[in-house]
Amino acid sequence: MQNRLFIAEMTFLCLAATFASCKPSDTAPAEKTHAYDLRGVIDSMPTPDSPHVLVIHHEATKDMDSMSMPFLIDPALSLNGLAKGDEIAFRYEIDLKTGQALVTKLEKLPSDTPLNIPAASTSPAATMSATMPGM
Repeated sequence: MQNRLFIAEMTFLCLAATFASCKPSDTAPAEKTHAYDLRGVIDSMPTPDSPHVLVIHHEATKDMDSMSMPFLIDPALSLNGLAKGDEIAFRYEIDLKTGQALVTKLEKLPSDTPLNIPAASTSPAATMSATMPGM
């Protein structure tokens, strides 16, 4: 169990570093946080071992391809009414000083919302959740 938690923590640090390096421009004023408004489909809900981790297959952004990855959810957010397969919109915020990254907003979308998510991906990052037991 400790091994899974260590892997999850290391994954979050790597993801935070990846997102934090995606700055809008060199001429923009210094930011304390960077936010991404994303949409996706829930691949798996939190588990007892990872109570604040939601695995989401998100749409592509200008910085990243569409992929399935674990996101740390702000403990203040309610996940009531959400289930695997639900389409969601969410805000992912990264503190550029500390590297802490959290989903700070989460909203269930109507089930007929068209999302731009490929049926299958061969990206190594797309299999991240499959390589992390319990996620």
